[in-house]
Amino acid sequence: APAVAAGFQTWPMDTDFSASVLVQSLAVLALASSPATAPPSASAVGFLAGQQCGNGAFQVAIRTDIGTGGLTSDNDVDTTAYAVQALLAAGNHAAANAGARWIASQERGDSGWGETPGATSEANSTALAVQALLATHRKANPGIRWLVSHQEGCKAKVGRRGAIRAQDGKYVAATAIRATTQAGAALAARPLAWIDKGGATPSAPTLKC
Repeated sequence: APAVAAGFQTWPMDTDFSASVLVQSLAVLALASSPATAPPSASAVGFLAGQQCGNGAFQVAIRTDIGTGGLTSDNDVDTTAYAVQALLAAGNHAAANAGARWIASQERGDSGWGETPGATSEANSTALAVQALLATHRKANPGIRWLVSHQEGCKAKVGRRGAIRAQDGKYVAATAIRATTQAGAALAARPLAWIDKGGATPSAPTLKC
């Protein structure tokens, strides 16, 4: 259930941890996208928008100095990408576009994204960045190509085919599971709010090797 903090509606991460901007974004996005529930309250959307830093980015940690532009941790590509999609779905286009501009500015020379400024490109952040850019109708093809270049193809072992490597280098099973699940929607060019069962098939596709 949501809590009220300083007049704003927020959600805790779970029963053991405090709220975070990432969780707030997912809660707002879920309510804004669901036809079966009321939209997120103005206070919930306002709290999320108030977490935005002056450069358009968001950080994971909840800021107590809402509206001052202060920072308590690094700007975060993943959190910003979730926030962009949530704010857009909730109708705050100005904040969403400011976040998307910051994400676009963080694209690395290899066309991928790392989680924080200057970090090595990796699939999870690249996939989320692609979704945020697509949601705001920005160019995302370089990021999609980065993900495709990290996919295990027909030369890989059968059990690895189709998987996405989290970073450059060898395939690592422990990180490929999360990377592949996050990359799937980005490779399909579908931001979170656009995903539905349209075109679904009863069985998973297989590579034609």
